[in-house]
Formats: sequence, structure tokens, C-alpha cells
Amino acid sequence: MGKTSAKVEHRDYIPWGWIAIPFCRVSFFGVEAEHMDKQWSEITSKRYKEYNFIYELNIKKVEKMKSDIKNIEDSIRRPWYRFWDTPEEKVKKREIEKIQQDIQDLELKNVDIGKKRWFDSYEYRRRLEDLLQKNGFYLNDTSSSGDECKTHTEVWLKD
Repeated sequence: MGKTSAKVEHRDYIPWGWIAIPFCRVSFFGVEAEHMDKQWSEITSKRYKEYNFIYELNIKKVEKMKSDIKNIEDSIRRPWYRFWDTPEEKVKKREIEKIQQDIQDLELKNVDIGKKRWFDSYEYRRRLEDLLQKNGFYLNDTSSSGDECKTHTEVWLKD
């Protein structure tokens, strides 16, 4: 039976104004490389799929609410010479304001959900280390390169 190894490259932080991509990257080599790639992609895609469904659903709700606003606005027709609102128009305008507030709330929620679709850097590394240790890998070598924005490289082995 052959060996399997994993090369993990990551950064602890990126100084403001730097473009340093990727923040964390893993590559598997050897006998079980394909199997480990599949396990890792399942872990990362599971969270994305879970939150992306809610994210897409909220986008559809917002689009529907915007079309509702357009329909209400189209139903408000007042003559050009009248500058005051009738009681019915006031009710419709309040309804539009309420829908706009709901849209704003949903869009704010979507910003948070959009961030949750992906792991942050520390969670990403922790999940990766858990996967490697669970599958019998051990840390063999570490090295760093760079000055301000160091890239740490770890080599994990499995016999």
C-alpha cells in the first residue's frame, strides 16, 4: 500500500490593501488522493448548498416584492393638477413603505447568509485539520515563506 500526502498552504492574515489569493489551499497526492479530494469537496460544498438555498429563496422574495411595489405604484394614478394624496393613495403609499422596509431587512439578512455560505479562514483550516487527522494523516513538515504576508506550507502524510 502506498503513501498519501496533503500539501496545505495558508496565511494567518493578509495586510490591508494586499491581494493574496488563496487564503487557504489544499492539494492531495498519492494513492487516496481522489478519495480525499472528494471528502474535502463534500465538506466545503455541504455548507454552501445549505446556505445558498436560503440565499436564493430570499432573492426571489425580494424580486417578487419589487414587482408588487411596481404594481401598486402603477395603480396609483392621480391627475397632474392634484398635488395632495387621497386616503386610498395614502394607504397604498404606506403599503409601499412597509414592503420597502421588508426588502431592506431581507437584503441585510442575505448579506449575512451570503457570508455564511463559505467558511472563514480559521474554520476552513480547522475543518481541514480535523479531516486529515480523522483519516490518519500526521503533520510531517512545516515551512513559511514571505515577509509581510507569510504563506505557511504544511505537509501531511499517511502511511
